[in-house]
Amino acid sequence: MPIPAPPSVAARFEPAYRRLVAHARALFLDRPSQEAELGVVRPEIVHSWHRSRSSAVDPVGGTLPVLELERGRAAHLVTAARPVLDRFTEQARDTEVWAMLLDREGVQVCPVAGDSPIVRESERRGCAPGAVYQECTVGTNGAGLSLERLESFVVVGDEHFRESEHNLVSAGVPLRDGLGRIAGTLLLCHRVGTASPLLLPYAEGLGTAITERIAAATDHHDRRLFEAYLRRARRPSLPVVALSERVFIANAAAQRLLRDAKDVDLLRATTLGGERDATLDLAGARFRVHCRAVPLADERAGVIASLTRLPSTVDAPGRATQAAPDVLRERAVRRARSRGLGTVVVGEPGSGRAHLVRATGDVAVLDGGGAQVAPSDWVAQLAGVVRRGPVLVRDVDALDPTILRAALGILRDAPHWVAATARVLPDAGVDVFPAVVACPPLRERTAELPDLVAALLADLGAGDMRVAPEVMSLFAAHQWLGNVSQLRRVLATAATLAGTGELRVEHLPGDIAVTTRSRLMGELEKAERAVVYEALRNARWNRDRAALALGISRATLYRRIRQFGLQVPGSR
Repeated sequence: MPIPAPPSVAARFEPAYRRLVAHARALFLDRPSQEAELGVVRPEIVHSWHRSRSSAVDPVGGTLPVLELERGRAAHLVTAARPVLDRFTEQARDTEVWAMLLDREGVQVCPVAGDSPIVRESERRGCAPGAVYQECTVGTNGAGLSLERLESFVVVGDEHFRESEHNLVSAGVPLRDGLGRIAGTLLLCHRVGTASPLLLPYAEGLGTAITERIAAATDHHDRRLFEAYLRRARRPSLPVVALSERVFIANAAAQRLLRDAKDVDLLRATTLGGERDATLDLAGARFRVHCRAVPLADERAGVIASLTRLPSTVDAPGRATQAAPDVLRERAVRRARSRGLGTVVVGEPGSGRAHLVRATGDVAVLDGGGAQVAPSDWVAQLAGVVRRGPVLVRDVDALDPTILRAALGILRDAPHWVAATARVLPDAGVDVFPAVVACPPLRERTAELPDLVAALLADLGAGDMRVAPEVMSLFAAHQWLGNVSQLRRVLATAATLAGTGELRVEHLPGDIAVTTRSRLMGELEKAERAVVYEALRNARWNRDRAALALGISRATLYRRIRQFGLQVPGSR
């Protein structure tokens, strides 16, 4: 069956084509295996839909995740973009278009620009500094695909993964600094009913103006530091870092070591503190750090630091090893249960809070969310199970205040042990749950990942499967906004694809294998990824022609495609 020709840019804005996309999306959500029926949809959008589902994005969700921005975040980007956005605001009067400036992580770093009524409406939707537009958190959108593909990209209407964006067109344009690095993204949005195919070219014009201002502001001394880094980082196996007051560049070998922010802060404080050579404990091992100063401006200096692992010392015989934090948390819950102390496990949903309680023995489980459907029936059910044995109330902080008071009264007089999970324990429950055990989010528990991955694979019936080291590196760098629940889904998908043997990078969902890898890449690796992708696109995805244009063998090109996690249409 011939592959349908991709629609023209103008056709994507036509109501008839948008209805076809809406039908295809409904089929995708209902029967994701029916790929043949999605031929009308651009492959880039279909790939993004798959990644969105793997990231557990809610297709009917409407909220935007919001981070608390640290002071001065992406200040150079905001400074360069502000005059361009101010001019855009004047041009956008009485229109239905608005603009947002995002940093390289897809986080909004300044207020929405555009006509006042549209700005107020977009702010009601949650578009404000700190809002996150990453594909793995809000699904298919112009900004997420622009960051994913390192090129301008427009998403029209129902091509968005979430229904709340179906009335929009979103166009993302990557912004680069004077050294060619991704500095951020410009995101332009328009109501789909009145949007024009010219939205993307217009956005690209604004992006070019911002990029030129960023390049003009790039300190030539930063270039000097970057050039010194390139000379030192020729050996890929040697961890090398370039630092100054506003620059941090690490090659792939260094980034594999410096996954903990505390290690980065320690290295920065030591090297910029003037020490020429130092010995530091990083990533659980000891390293010799050799520093070479690079003169910059105004008596400032940058540093090129190379890290050499020192031989480890052998523990004395009989020395006790420290228990894993997850084991310690489980012990704390067990002790509270043995003493009959009501226990609440606090933390983010999906972080394994209920698992800690269930691991201590049999317990009846009631979901606090069910109380919203039939409150009186739920309270009666709680009173019944409390009399029969230990009980766990999940998400107790989600209960309506009236239901919460009734539930706490029942739990306070319970003849058996009671437990609960919550983001934060309500003040009224302090006397019912005197024992509080904190369960940190998975992104703060990277040291537990090997044991946790092994346990989850065993629970999924794949206990004999090996996990490649590079997979564990990607897991350790991923943000895991869905916590342990998301990790379990990822492992279930990957184990199914891997079958037996070793779980490798190519078995991972796209958001793990690409988004995380992009976060880990050093500046040189990111540049190489962009060059390879550009060669493939110019060769119309023909690998032979792309390899010839790059001057490398087809086998080397295939390794680069796997290394960078590139999505390449077809099988040529």
